[in-house]
Amino acid sequence: MNIIYMIIAFVVISLIQFGCYSNVKDQRDTIESKTVAKYEKQIAEDKEAQRIALEKVNEELFIVSNELEAEKQNIKIEFRDIRHETQKIITDRIYTECKLTNDGLRILNRAIETANTSKPDD
Repeated sequence: MNIIYMIIAFVVISLIQFGCYSNVKDQRDTIESKTVAKYEKQIAEDKEAQRIALEKVNEELFIVSNELEAEKQNIKIEFRDIRHETQKIITDRIYTECKLTNDGLRILNRAIETANTSKPDD
């Protein structure tokens, strides 16, 4: 008799486990399908946003390339012969941005003269 109770208990426990497993499996499948749907929706939205951004960049690129081509058409190359030659010899140094005092300028000029001569200054 104990064996029959044990078999019945085993069958009941097995059925309970199977029922719980089925319930958990159904819940898991429901959650999984909702999650997959959520991620698929997010992926679709991201792809759409990326497509819109790509279209916008392509439009801007098209506009810029058209402007570049228009500017290339406006460039004129002109070849001319230059017939005049000029030569200007600067003999005096003009210090426009000189921040030296008179004494400092005198020392600088003396150093330049000394550097340009072959003999050192006495």
